[in-house]
Amino acid sequence: MEDLYYLQSMSGLNTSEKPVAVFVLTIVSGLLMVAISVYSLFMWFFPPFKSWYPPMYGPMWCHMCGWITGTFNWSFFTLFMILTIAFGVIILLSGFMAYMHPENIQIWGVIIVIFSTLSLLSGGVLIIASILGLASGIIALTWKKT
Repeated sequence: MEDLYYLQSMSGLNTSEKPVAVFVLTIVSGLLMVAISVYSLFMWFFPPFKSWYPPMYGPMWCHMCGWITGTFNWSFFTLFMILTIAFGVIILLSGFMAYMHPENIQIWGVIIVIFSTLSLLSGGVLIIASILGLASGIIALTWKKT
């Protein structure tokens, strides 16, 4: 029986000392951010979906109404989607590192909180993904080894 405990501790299978909730929440959050952003980029730049709306000319004062008036700034959209993909990847890697190295979990928790907040501000593909990232970062910041 001692050999089994030794093997578990050597292989990293002992999850009682690892932040599993942080790992799961960051995986879900990061994958949602990356998957939805890649899907959005694919759907908007794929030729059948490139121009869903016929060009309409609306009021010049409505800069936020680009999707209504048909004058949507695609480079702006692309920038936000690429940023959200990058933030999602950083959140994924931070969650993985928090799980693999729980002795540095507070540092990884701060990184998760920062990039989840930035993702929320940069378009936040899904608000739920950003909220899950924030929750996992807060759990990482308050996590104690059992």
